[in-house]
Amino acid sequence: MLTEKQKPVSFVGRQYEQAGLLQEFEKPRASLVVIHGRRRVGKTRLLHEFCRDKNTLWVEGLEKGTPQGQRTHFIKQLAEQTIEPFLSRTSSADWTEAFDCLKELLNVLKKSKMESGKMILVFDEFPWLINQDEKIVALFKYYWDNFFKEHNLMIILCGSINTFMVKKVIQSSALYGRLHHEIRLDPLTPKELSLFLGSALPKKDVVEYTMIFGGIPRYWEEINPQESVVQNINRLCFLKDAFFVREFARLFREEFGSINIYTAIVLALSKTSSLNYTEILKQLKTSVGGGYQEYLDNLSLASFVRAFTPLNKKKTRLVRYRLWDEFLHFYFDLIDPYTDQIAKNTQENFLFGRIDKNKWNIWTGLAFERFCVGQAEKIQQVLKIDQLVKNYGPFFSRATTSKNGLQIDLMFERHDNVVTLCEIKYANRPVGPEIIAQVEKKASLYKLASKQSLQTVLITSSPPTKALIEARYFSRILLLEDLV
Repeated sequence: MLTEKQKPVSFVGRQYEQAGLLQEFEKPRASLVVIHGRRRVGKTRLLHEFCRDKNTLWVEGLEKGTPQGQRTHFIKQLAEQTIEPFLSRTSSADWTEAFDCLKELLNVLKKSKMESGKMILVFDEFPWLINQDEKIVALFKYYWDNFFKEHNLMIILCGSINTFMVKKVIQSSALYGRLHHEIRLDPLTPKELSLFLGSALPKKDVVEYTMIFGGIPRYWEEINPQESVVQNINRLCFLKDAFFVREFARLFREEFGSINIYTAIVLALSKTSSLNYTEILKQLKTSVGGGYQEYLDNLSLASFVRAFTPLNKKKTRLVRYRLWDEFLHFYFDLIDPYTDQIAKNTQENFLFGRIDKNKWNIWTGLAFERFCVGQAEKIQQVLKIDQLVKNYGPFFSRATTSKNGLQIDLMFERHDNVVTLCEIKYANRPVGPEIIAQVEKKASLYKLASKQSLQTVLITSSPPTKALIEARYFSRILLLEDLV
């Protein structure tokens, strides 16, 4: 159990999102807002902070609740927060009755609470509340158009099931042109995470935790800052009944329901840096006619997978997919292969007691590359080229009979005709001049356009040696600490 000094600070980050919500709240009309994002990213906490000093009604859907159970719970929550007698007599046989009840309640409140200012009505876990039934979204549209928007009211629809929130709410024909504000809540940044535990964590620890847990606040709540990174990982990931052992299954069942195909796709992606659609189908041992593009689209909407194209060929069929969730990488690489052993383990030395340290070193190298790619915008700012960059991302080209293939994890194309090639290196000891030959090989394979020049940048977890600095090969050398 954490002491007061160890407990996370009350709230960090989200200034941009709170400012957007406040701006919408202060407009002299009714507002309809949608908030969505990966589960455990902090949507509900954001709303609690925003609504803290405002007149708010809050209803929340039940996981696995029946349609009747959801409606009964909906009315019950309204009754508990308003103490209006007529609510106890409402049967809510269907959502028409439930919304009629809400309409009547708003008419009552208009004479009291809404006279003094705008009221907020939060529908949290909205997909659960309506059992992911898009017909109810259409019904909600009718009540919004004809009743709800006539009040001094801000309605917020919030949900974690991104496939439903995006496809059936945001992109629905029913709500087309009616949404006033949308927030896709992203994970916290490393800088925000460094403040999250209310403790002066070393920046190296912040990066290593981010490489494993990403910027998911709920995951960081499990970290004990009084323990080392290895101690925390052992306790949270490798003990019998540890928090993260079953997290993957929980996440995917809540998001997708049936998870077999989704699991197969992310497992295939976890074994390589990226795959194109045909390669994914080959890994799944299926054909192009299987309709797997929808599964990839859903994984992308849920922020588990991201699609990339080469920087020099944006209009191309050469689209590749990467597993983009830090925890899923860690799970499939270092938890899933050992689940049988973990199920019996009560000793807090599993990571280096059972797992080969070389495997851990390989994993940290790849994880640091992913971390740096995810911090591309921060890297631009540190390099002071953010006003010059016109495009950035990974670069890759196929090998042919006449030339070798090339993969560069992060590259920036700039308006001043400079191409910035970033070499990313995770090391436990100082990086020496031997790395120059590796970068030179990549540079020789990259074909510059007319009038373009190449700039090389090294991003490393360990300081460079004196010999590497004196070689003056890299225009800049960024350390891990520069990214937090």
